[in-house]
Amino acid sequence: PHQQPQPPRPDPGEFAGQLAQALADYLAHTLGLTPAEYTAKQIHARHWAPAWWTRRDPTDAERAAARTLAARLRRARTHSPEPDTRPSPIPPGRLRTRHAITAKAQIAAGSMPTATPWQRRAQVPPPKPHLHLAVLVDTSASMRSYAAPMSSAGWILAHAAATNQATTTMIGFGSRATLLVPPRQRPAHVLDMRAAGGTTAFIDAVKLADQLLQLRQPGRLRMLAVVSDGDLPDAAPVQRLITTLHQGGCAVLWLRPADLAGHTFTDTTTLMVADPVQAVDAIADAAVTALEHA
Repeated sequence: PHQQPQPPRPDPGEFAGQLAQALADYLAHTLGLTPAEYTAKQIHARHWAPAWWTRRDPTDAERAAARTLAARLRRARTHSPEPDTRPSPIPPGRLRTRHAITAKAQIAAGSMPTATPWQRRAQVPPPKPHLHLAVLVDTSASMRSYAAPMSSAGWILAHAAATNQATTTMIGFGSRATLLVPPRQRPAHVLDMRAAGGTTAFIDAVKLADQLLQLRQPGRLRMLAVVSDGDLPDAAPVQRLITTLHQGGCAVLWLRPADLAGHTFTDTTTLMVADPVQAVDAIADAAVTALEHA
């Protein structure tokens, strides 16, 4: 009778399920908000960038890099065109009688013909799924040299994705998970993250990425890229989360600095990188390759 019951705690190695969503919907209703508005307020309160992370205008080199990556993504979507047929208002091609009659009736009525009487063969790009890419960046003190290049990469990825049926987000994780680049936005400025302290918030970061981009949802092209030495506390629940994503069809790319000791997780494609530029290039290459083979 003198003992207090222990409140239940969520399993750190499990993603939020339907009960958590139902509770969030209920709280949103009690506050007079839509579920989307409630979620946005919660994310802003918990994961917004600290005041000492500064914003700056993008450089000419960053703008050029965004254009280059956007062009690569467009080419990846048109990779290996396939034979198909397309309607056409004029020959050559095969005449479609019903559409020809409709076109004549439209002309006779004095209206602009919208029917397409002809059908021609053409080489068209195959349909490609929408790419969902989340990038998690270790902001602990040991990763200080990666902070500025990865901040730049977040801006570049967001702008390249905006016009290419892709959605990206970048999240920093150190002592807390920080949303650097929200999804479906083209930030006007580059937010420069600061690397300091330890790294205890990977679990919060990967769960936030899943919440933002639905990385466990099938039927879409999903990728998680992590830039970190892998020296994380609570390796067991971290591994369970990674395995859950891997088994659900989300590719996990882990980029480890070659000059730092660390840990390699299973169910990942792990690359040792010599410098931050190589890490950024590897993420861009992986996105392009994923689209080409989708």
